Amino acid sequence: MKLADIDVDEFVKALHMERSAWIKAPKEQGRRETEAEKITICMLAALEHAFANAGAPSDAHLGHNPPSR
Repeated sequence: MKLADIDVDEFVKALHMERSAWIKAPKEQGRRETEAEKITICMLAALEHAFANAGAPSDAHLGHNPPSR
């Protein structure tokens, strides 16, 4: 699906990769996540989820979009 000039599937993949990098960085550095990092990870997850649902085909008879896989 395209939203304006954005390929939503590619954008969701990029958000997932970015979130994974934010999760791995503190572990690789031998430290805990900062509060700012935790918030960033949550925001990236929320954006990923929202765009994945926006890009999923709707299930009209149920009135909602099925979860993306």
